[in-house]
Amino acid sequence: MQMASRKILYHLVFCLSFPCTGTIAAEHCEGQAPQHHNLGAENFLTTSRVYKGNGVEIYETCVENLGERDLWVNWLIPGPTTWVLPGTAIPQPRPFVERDSIDAYGCLEYGNVGATLRERYIGHAADGDALKKEASSGCSAALSASSHVAEQAAPQQVDAAIRLFVPSDKHNPSNTMLEFTALATASSYGGTQPYKLGISYSLSPVAGRSAGNPENMTIRLSPGYLTGWLMDKTQTTDIFKGVTLGYKNEIDLQLLLGEKPQLRSARYEILDQNNELVGAFMAPAWGPP
Repeated sequence: MQMASRKILYHLVFCLSFPCTGTIAAEHCEGQAPQHHNLGAENFLTTSRVYKGNGVEIYETCVENLGERDLWVNWLIPGPTTWVLPGTAIPQPRPFVERDSIDAYGCLEYGNVGATLRERYIGHAADGDALKKEASSGCSAALSASSHVAEQAAPQQVDAAIRLFVPSDKHNPSNTMLEFTALATASSYGGTQPYKLGISYSLSPVAGRSAGNPENMTIRLSPGYLTGWLMDKTQTTDIFKGVTLGYKNEIDLQLLLGEKPQLRSARYEILDQNNELVGAFMAPAWGPP
């Protein structure tokens, strides 16, 4: 797909998913059984839902900030991992070929001190191994790749619209906050090596906060999420080490495969100027059959 058409597709898909405006309007999570947490300084709710979109099953978890200050959340298995500004809602879509829902409880970190709670959500059976590790070994054990194998073939292209709020300096988030929007793609269009992953993104300052600098930030594929398999299937290594973000760019990863892969999810991490985690998102990816 040519760069111009990729950008047009990005704009159309993203604006269908999120408000495309220069200001932040009041937003709300869509989903079932909202869970409200009024914890003093932190006041937020979560939802989850499953819906059909783009020929796949979308499992979406969402966090809405009802408080009056920026809220850090890190919902380890399903996402999102982001700051949530007052009055905003951040969903994390995860595409799967087949619907196979489970009643799940996963670690959700929130607030500046990293408090945690076990939050209920509509999960996919692919979350099972990570949930077991999390329950037995703690939250950090959840960060591992899915082992789900679908019986049906994935569409030729699977897209996910992503939105996060990330500061370029984790220690000064109020002044350096940036809005990150992206279209993440896994595609398989003809040719001798048809399987590709792509991220088309842009970063822009949040109104009234002008000190953020995306030129000091990096993005990488998270260690432990298909990285070993993907590194063996491509000649490009930059995305595994970290790529400088900047205000707008496209990242493409072409895979050299000898067999048909499965649709999986990969986790991309965004690091600030101090090389500290300030955001992450799950994106469609190709993985081992």
